[in-house]
Amino acid sequence: MYRKSLNVGLWIAGVLSAVTLSAAAGDARLADAAMRTDRDAIRSLLQQKVDVNAGQADGTTALHWAVRQDDLETAQMLIGAGAKVDASSRYGVTPLYLACVNAFEDHIKLMFDLLALAYQSETTRVATLMVAKDLSPASYPASGNRGGFHGASHHANVKANMDSFALINKYHVQMLAYFIEKLSKTPDGDGTLFDHSMILYGSSMSNGNQHDHDPLPIVLLGGASGQLQGNRHIVTPAHTPMSNLLLSMLYKLGVQRDSFGDSTGKLEI
Repeated sequence: MYRKSLNVGLWIAGVLSAVTLSAAAGDARLADAAMRTDRDAIRSLLQQKVDVNAGQADGTTALHWAVRQDDLETAQMLIGAGAKVDASSRYGVTPLYLACVNAFEDHIKLMFDLLALAYQSETTRVATLMVAKDLSPASYPASGNRGGFHGASHHANVKANMDSFALINKYHVQMLAYFIEKLSKTPDGDGTLFDHSMILYGSSMSNGNQHDHDPLPIVLLGGASGQLQGNRHIVTPAHTPMSNLLLSMLYKLGVQRDSFGDSTGKLEI
């Protein structure tokens, strides 16, 4: 059976963060102690009745640091003292959110499993998923870099910092590989789900240290029911709009338009 319809997935490197009540800035000694994983100082400050929900300049509380560093003992100590799991930093990140991110790999694989099932069952043919928000301070210890995502992106063009940041990016791409493998092993008509899909993965940043948006690191995967040629590295002229690629993808889906966004033409994909 030949399947003419296509599945489309768009994946952007970022993480959604919930915006709740901002943590009050004040006596940051407790948050600083948690940042250092100094449990003795934390116990002493709690005995002194220091405000357990006071944040650092950006609203990061002691509980943010404990959760981010997988320090369960400190987290339990702080919650017992009244630390709020929904205290929000300047970036809208809460300790509860960070707890979810710490289980990032299980969570993202579950999302990929659901999306593959949605394609297989024809519940939908189009899906988007934000993997990691560029402003997020979330860390991904399994990548080999325990630093925050946003902070790591500001590498100051120091090679050691750039190599460390690359570990996080590599880890995210490895999660994408899980999804691609799943699609390629799922029968669909005369081929697999991967054969009948177009998966766009990339980032809104080419250089986070300078906030450059050109050229963007983008990969387009899948067979598009025989319409895509694989194993190619396409180098476009400088400042080619990303929307040119999106316009080309629309044509592969049978949607013929003169333009899309700020597009200046189609790419030969």
